[in-house]
Amino acid sequence: MRQLLPLALLLGCPTAPELPQGPDPCREPTRVNVVEFVDGDTVDVEFLDGDLAGSTDRIRLQGIDTPEVDQEDPLDSEFCAVRAWNESIEQLQGESAWLTFDTSCTGTFDRILAYMFRESDELWLNRHLIERGYARVSDFEFSFRNEFESLEADAMSAGRGLWGPCDQ
Repeated sequence: MRQLLPLALLLGCPTAPELPQGPDPCREPTRVNVVEFVDGDTVDVEFLDGDLAGSTDRIRLQGIDTPEVDQEDPLDSEFCAVRAWNESIEQLQGESAWLTFDTSCTGTFDRILAYMFRESDELWLNRHLIERGYARVSDFEFSFRNEFESLEADAMSAGRGLWGPCDQ
């Protein structure tokens, strides 16, 4: 008996790996190229597949809040903002990534809310920034709040990032 190939393979679209997402996601996972980080938790991306292929948009990382970067004078930024921004750049700028979603797709300023995973090794950037102490857990509801709050408490106890000298 002949086995049929999934439509995504026939069209040359990679199939999304099993990545964390909300229980009732507002969108299907989508692949993007990370164009530029505006700060530690906000990034401009180019969509690589599907109806949005070739278009760009601004993404806000779901569940986290990094200190604000002063774009005109980075030296005037909030404590640890430039380090958080650099960490995001070092981890994913210029890379391809997967975005997954929670129950709500848009947040303040109508930006798309998403979880971001480096395609090459599935590093979960939102989680990584909390673990390293470069982000706080956001005030908004999201599916991984308990996990992120536990990671934030660990970062605080260890004095990492925002909870220490911000050089770790």
